[in-house]
Amino acid sequence: MNLPAHTWGILLASVIVFVMSFRIRNVKLQYALIFLAGAGIRLAFATTVELLNTWDEQYHAVVAKHMSEHPFHPTLYDQHVLSYDYTDWSSNGVWLHKPPFYLWLMAISIKLFGTSALAVRIPSIVISGIIPVALLSISRRLASPSAGWWAAGIWIFNPMSILLATGRYPTDHNDLIFTGCITLSLWAWK
Repeated sequence: MNLPAHTWGILLASVIVFVMSFRIRNVKLQYALIFLAGAGIRLAFATTVELLNTWDEQYHAVVAKHMSEHPFHPTLYDQHVLSYDYTDWSSNGVWLHKPPFYLWLMAISIKLFGTSALAVRIPSIVISGIIPVALLSISRRLASPSAGWWAAGIWIFNPMSILLATGRYPTDHNDLIFTGCITLSLWAWK
């Protein structure tokens, strides 16, 4: 694999942090290390491509950028050159292609970190780091600590979850945020 040196460094550090989390007895520190391992791997791959992908990600980024200026009016085009049919969702002035929650998260990230591909991906990276923590906690309650480590490890090193968090798969960020919301709702349900 032809990856930049910083990517290999982040990947190696994430794997080491994940292995270290087995040895720590403090549960809060374990959760922090699991979060760092999950988010670190996604950050490593998110920084390898500096451009947005040419499917859903680029459209969602434009809508999120516009939502950073007007949060309750999602638009793909702010200035409409041609007339549009307000009854057709695919050619309307308001972009209602996906639910707005993940677009709001992207808009906040763009507002905080500027307009870049990494800023668009930060909410997915953070949620993708939180998911293994929730899986570890859920599995510990339902089964055993070793089941929790397996669940967290499978999520952290799962190629599909990495592709979703880094925008390399169509329907990327909305699917990952939706998965995170479901996982967190299961975690909150005791």
